Amino acid sequence: MPPSVATPLPGVKAVAHPDLDHRTHVYRDDMADARLRDQVIAERYVTGEPHRITHSQAPLYQQAGTEGRWGSELVYGEPVLVFEHDQANGTAWCQHETDGYVGHIPLEALSPRQAGAAPTHRVWAIQAPLFPEADLKTPVIGWRSVGSLVSLTGAEKNRFLETTEGGWLYQRHVRPLDAQDPDYISNAKRFMEQPYIWGGRSGRGLDCSALIQFALMLAGVHNCPRDTDQQRAGLGQALPPDTHRQAGD
Repeated sequence: MPPSVATPLPGVKAVAHPDLDHRTHVYRDDMADARLRDQVIAERYVTGEPHRITHSQAPLYQQAGTEGRWGSELVYGEPVLVFEHDQANGTAWCQHETDGYVGHIPLEALSPRQAGAAPTHRVWAIQAPLFPEADLKTPVIGWRSVGSLVSLTGAEKNRFLETTEGGWLYQRHVRPLDAQDPDYISNAKRFMEQPYIWGGRSGRGLDCSALIQFALMLAGVHNCPRDTDQQRAGLGQALPPDTHRQAGD
């Protein structure tokens, strides 16, 4: 089902409040998020449709199409709102519901969210192999990055847990959604050997601000902004210049 669209206003281009950051607000010359009616004058307003990521990892491109620069990356099971399906470019204009980041996701990596299919666990391992059976010797059929959201059936066998989509994950690789490790410094150190990837935000590679996001996410902080300047403005409090620095400052 395409996103619902309000009655258009012919010839009107988007005029937004100057403080609205394009990275976290859905608007452009010809349309805007319906939630921004009081902040944006637009030709038409669109209500985002709930989808989720169905690939192990999916790049969030800054522009429509699949050949440009990454703005971020999403992992399996994460929720997004889709505002436009761009069949010509093979992407959808989306907003990541966790950190609010806006960009373009490959259409093939998206699926509408179904009622009753809410995730039950989060992948805790940097990269968790997915097996077709509860048997370590069977061939790996996929991967689930750290931060991935999965739904489990409750079946357990040979220290494996069954997912609702048929695969099996090793039980030590996942934890319930409310699990947390408050030591965000130790959480960050888990990624020390991972490669730096601009816009990366998964177990196969990440950038500096994604490192902060993951370290805090595993500590139970799920509202961490995506980019460094946003984190500087929105996290914690500034220390006086003469403060003796400690680990974690």
